[in-house]
Amino acid sequence: MSYSQQLFDDQTLAPKALRLHRAIIVQVCLMGVLAWLILVMHALPFNLGLVIPLCSLAIACVYPAPFWVTAALTLGVHWVNLRLWKTSLEAIPNSWSIGSVDDIILIVTANIIAVSIVSAVLRLVAGTRHAGVAGLVLKTFGIGMVLVAPFSWIVWQGGEGFIIVAGINLLLAGLGGAIFYRGKQYAAVSSRMKLAKNTAAPVLYLRAFHRDVNFLGSVLQYLFLPFSITAKNAEQEIADAVAPVGPLIALGRPDDRLPPPGAHRVYLRPNNWRESVERLMFEAALVIIQIDKGGEGLQWELAKVREVVLPERAIFLSFLAPEDLQHVRLQFETETGLELPKDSIASPYFIWDSGTGAPQKNQPLRGWPSAPGVVLASNLRYALSPVFERIDVDWSPPSALWPWMKWVGFTLLLFIPLAVARVVATTQSHHANVF
Repeated sequence: MSYSQQLFDDQTLAPKALRLHRAIIVQVCLMGVLAWLILVMHALPFNLGLVIPLCSLAIACVYPAPFWVTAALTLGVHWVNLRLWKTSLEAIPNSWSIGSVDDIILIVTANIIAVSIVSAVLRLVAGTRHAGVAGLVLKTFGIGMVLVAPFSWIVWQGGEGFIIVAGINLLLAGLGGAIFYRGKQYAAVSSRMKLAKNTAAPVLYLRAFHRDVNFLGSVLQYLFLPFSITAKNAEQEIADAVAPVGPLIALGRPDDRLPPPGAHRVYLRPNNWRESVERLMFEAALVIIQIDKGGEGLQWELAKVREVVLPERAIFLSFLAPEDLQHVRLQFETETGLELPKDSIASPYFIWDSGTGAPQKNQPLRGWPSAPGVVLASNLRYALSPVFERIDVDWSPPSALWPWMKWVGFTLLLFIPLAVARVVATTQSHHANVF
């Protein structure tokens, strides 16, 4: 068993479920926001049958807390809604009557049971091989929430209430994006565990921790650019580009509770992380180093890669703008003894191939233009073609049609709910005018 396999097989180094106190605090805050929205909306039957069940289930998916916490908070939100309902009935009899007390009890009970089970299961499977199934379910649910959000415009009859309906739309879409990202994290846990049985030499990716994707940034991206759900982050694109060589692995942040989507995270013990990185460099098929304004750890990695890694297996990658690149030039050349290109680089990244001693800029894309979210993977695959040849790995062009199909298909799906909501709203307005 290789050293990287041993690290992936060591469950004491695996990430666990989200921190208990953080999950409880976030659930309390989000449920509080939901209760406040209910007080503002006054759409009481709509809250009982759709908004509260859907939002409470989404909150349980994003930040699963102990089941009793989730059950108590969900019951509290329903209580706020029912108290408001009672007040409305006393003021205007039968104004919001939609059924018997038994129906209300059934809806509330089913909602509480559902969110309790979801919270318990997600905390239980967070560090197990079943996390992949949970990830698939969460991603599907998240996409569904994003697609359902525009249907909230059906209840808007024009005039007043625009801000409330817009708030519901953003809440549902935001929760959907958060669930989708959490699903990708659970999927990353499952794929990470499978690497313990993967005998292929890995590709080691070294970067500064501050370059990692974060939860809030991804959720905001999904909220304001919903079609970006079909896109991949930079690490995922790098992983796709080097997939014929081996799985992409990277060092995990010590405070990770769930790994971010992208490279498979290797978690090391703080007291011997340098020795572990050196062993990973030695056994890796390729070592990709992202040149950055890093700290002491990245400086040590730059110096060590020259000692341990053969020149033909070292690839330097940079996303820095030309002016920022000049600031790190001196540090890089001092640590590695290698020169960065003197000319200004117009492309958003470049590859410095230490085997040929020259920077490899973006190669012209051949065939289909790349779909949004896979441009880096396509360009990187072409730029790495001489590296593949040098290490005797079969090179193939990246797929171009399938990413476009996913992007166009999902973008079209986003407009279907908007069109349906518009037709329903117009029909309701027409009937109101007639009668």
